[in-house]
Amino acid sequence: MKNTLYLLLHKKECVVVDGWLLRFYDSKEKYSNWGDDLNVYLIELMCNKRVIPAETVLIPCLKYSFVGSNLPWILNHKTIIWGSGVINTALEMDKSKVEKVYAVRGPITRKYLMNNGIDCPEVYGDPALLLPLYYKPKDVVKRHKIGIVPHHMDFDYKEELDELLGDDCHVISMINYDKWTNVIDDICSCEYILSNSLHGLIVADAYGVKNLFCEFVHHHTNQEKFEDYFLSVKRPVVSPIKYDKSFSVEEAESLFNSTISIDVQKLLSAFPVK
Repeated sequence: MKNTLYLLLHKKECVVVDGWLLRFYDSKEKYSNWGDDLNVYLIELMCNKRVIPAETVLIPCLKYSFVGSNLPWILNHKTIIWGSGVINTALEMDKSKVEKVYAVRGPITRKYLMNNGIDCPEVYGDPALLLPLYYKPKDVVKRHKIGIVPHHMDFDYKEELDELLGDDCHVISMINYDKWTNVIDDICSCEYILSNSLHGLIVADAYGVKNLFCEFVHHHTNQEKFEDYFLSVKRPVVSPIKYDKSFSVEEAESLFNSTISIDVQKLLSAFPVK
């Protein structure tokens, strides 16, 4: 009710965003996911408006889908898409729920939308690629050789994860973090990133940190969102390396990604909130 009232009183100063924003609309919910939470942190920096999670709004309104694998989970018939990706192309999408598409995460998402009768421009990019335009770490000293970025579901098996990684690994958590910029600082403080989190890979790419798609305890049954992103930035589409204690950076050096190719200005120019 509080957010609905605020939206009614300050409509021009707000943007309603559809995403997995548990941290921001449920005070009893301890779970958070840094990548999804960029829907607040990054978007507010980009448009200088207050982000209101769609789940907290009790009236029909125009809604946006930005960061994350939000498709086809769009609940409103007036949803504008910019930067979102599909989670599973086997699921059907109701085109009546889409107002307009300005950009998507990658070509797999574009093909998925078009196969469901939804017009989609050839504008690609996860919004997290724009982070360096809005935030630059003050200290870029490489304090760690390797940073480990688990998927949030890896932490559901914390004992197994701890046993696998040991005490010496520098683990960067994308859940229940302190300050959101600390995650970026931490990734940039590493020479190499091993990540089972898509946004761990994306942030590393955006800030020029060598990275590798790895699985630790949680195994992805569907890797389409990773493939979608890899294709969007023209990096090789690869299956994750299964991490174990014998992992050697020197032996895997040739597998690390170090460059991407994408027109982020094109993505930025397509941003629909003015």
